[in-house]
Amino acid sequence: MLASAALAALGLLAVAAVAAAQPDNDLAALLAELEPGFEVLPLTDGYVLKPRAEDAPVQLLEVRDGAVIADGEPLTRRRLRRLLGDSAAAALLELAELTAAADELASARRRLA
Repeated sequence: MLASAALAALGLLAVAAVAAAQPDNDLAALLAELEPGFEVLPLTDGYVLKPRAEDAPVQLLEVRDGAVIADGEPLTRRRLRRLLGDSAAAALLELAELTAAADELASARRRLA
């Protein structure tokens, strides 16, 4: 029992170390890349992005829990690329991965506390 608890704690620490290794400047660079096309608002568990273009194919994007949601509907990678183009889709998918990693880190910290 003690060995499995120690192994679980080591696993959580490994997840936390990997997530913590992601520099904050990667996030800042992604947000700066998205800023020209979107108004970006932080949430406690992700981001809301409002397209600046009046004729945008979506009204609101949410990035949380490792997913990109457009107007309340989760998007596949393919649909995201079709709607917003390769560059914006790549940045949004990377942002989704970073928010998922941050969520995992926060969860691991809570379990270890």
